[in-house]
Amino acid sequence: MAPPPQDGSPPAQLVHPPYLFLGDKTAASADFLTAHGIKHVVSVGIECDAERIAGVDYHHVPLSQKEPEIGPAVAVANELIRAAITAGEPILVHCRHGQSRSVTIVTAFLMQEYNMTLKGALGQIVRARNYASPNSNFTGQLQALDVSLHGTCSLVCTRLPSDIQERLAMLAG
Repeated sequence: MAPPPQDGSPPAQLVHPPYLFLGDKTAASADFLTAHGIKHVVSVGIECDAERIAGVDYHHVPLSQKEPEIGPAVAVANELIRAAITAGEPILVHCRHGQSRSVTIVTAFLMQEYNMTLKGALGQIVRARNYASPNSNFTGQLQALDVSLHGTCSLVCTRLPSDIQERLAMLAG
C-alpha cells in the first residue's frame, strides 16, 4: 500500500472525540503525544520506534496486511482502547501509514463498542482522515463482522475509491 499523500495534514486525527486518535508512525513522536495529552499508544503491525516518553503506555499489536483472521488483534486492541477511554485518557492507534491496519482496528472497535455499521464507522474515520482505506482483505473481514453484528452488510465494495471525494460520497450518511 502506498503512503498517503503529503498534504500538510497532521500525522494523526481525532476520529472519535474526545479520546481516540488515529494516525501514522510519526504521530508517536514525543512532540505530538505531549501536545495532545496522549497517554496510550497502540502500534499496529509495526513496533513503535519513536522515542518513548515517561507517562505513556506503549503496546504492540501484531497484524500483517494479509492476516487471514483479524479477530485476535481486534480483541487485544479493543481492550486497550476501551480501558483508555474508560479512564478518560487519550489514546493513539497507529500503523506505518495510518491508512489500513490501524484503520481496520479502529473501525472494528467502533463497530463492536458503539454498535456502528461498517459504513458508519468507516465513514466517521474517513471524514476525519480522508485517505483511510483498509486493504481488500481487511475490508472483507470487516464486512463479515458487519453481517455478524447487524445481519447485513452496509458496504458492498471491498476496495474504497482512490478519489477522496468519491470515497466520502460513498460513505456519507
